[in-house]
Amino acid sequence: MYGSWGNLLTSDTIPPETAQFIRTHISSLGLLEILLLLRDRSQTRFTATQISGQLRSSPEAVNQRLGALITSGFVSRTDGQPAQYGYAPQSREFAAMVDAISGLYEEYRGRIIDIIYSPRDPMQSFSEAFRFKKETDSNG
Repeated sequence: MYGSWGNLLTSDTIPPETAQFIRTHISSLGLLEILLLLRDRSQTRFTATQISGQLRSSPEAVNQRLGALITSGFVSRTDGQPAQYGYAPQSREFAAMVDAISGLYEEYRGRIIDIIYSPRDPMQSFSEAFRFKKETDSNG
């Protein structure tokens, strides 16, 4: 038996540093799918509408996830009408980790999804809940 929930989810198939990277940088399956699409076709720039069509996701969700990927240092945006997005990891370490995740996702899709949606650090979850509550209160 494994000593913690995180170990149960990763067992011996997902390296701990990869699981931690996923927990830190990948907040949803939709975000991961956009990241992997852009990585797999790194020579192509896409509009949000094209990504939405490829993944059959709502344009609003795609735009939100693209914003998160830009902020996190995975994707770049070119100005223009419409804007175009491409894979642009901020470092070699990020690129190597995304490469590793891509390979693991093909073989261990369920485990990767489990890691994405596994409980986060309790203190982090608490602080995020508090921040959400505070933002909600300030907006009305």
